[in-house]
Amino acid sequence: MLYMCILAIKLHSPEKPALVFVSSRRQTRLTALDLIAFLAADDNPKQWLHMPESEVSSLFGLFSS
Repeated sequence: MLYMCILAIKLHSPEKPALVFVSSRRQTRLTALDLIAFLAADDNPKQWLHMPESEVSSLFGLFSS
């Protein structure tokens, strides 16, 4: 089912943000972790990251404090 979700996101929203609806809070966490794991194993792990590297690194600085 997750693979179908990923294909739908790639097909219908390759350049825009996508919203995925799931049935519960628990399923939200599981789906998010599965999406992260899929992207980490993919050839292009930053394919859904639509912001410059400098902006990402500045955001990580806020969370590390």
